[in-house]
Amino acid sequence: MTVRRITRITFESDETLAIRRWRSNSEVPCTLCGSRLGAVMPEEAAWLLRLETAQIRDEVESGRLHVLPGIPGTPQVCLGSVERAAQLFLPGAKLQIHNTEENS
Repeated sequence: MTVRRITRITFESDETLAIRRWRSNSEVPCTLCGSRLGAVMPEEAAWLLRLETAQIRDEVESGRLHVLPGIPGTPQVCLGSVERAAQLFLPGAKLQIHNTEENS
């Protein structure tokens, strides 16, 4: 039996996005906030926060968004920091991120 981890991201505006990955880095806590929600590519974080990718880099440099260690040369943005940043960048919207497992 294969267990798949699913990261479900819910916008209160009745929009749901499920990011499904075969392998999850949610076991690796963020070194800055301790979140175990996992991480996404900077382009995915930009989409979630409705920002440009260059703005994501600026937010990482400012410390508002966190980068998890991953494949060298492939930064991964902490989903816990994305969830908190949504309060600033998506006023009035609610972004909820949580991990679930699905057996197949």
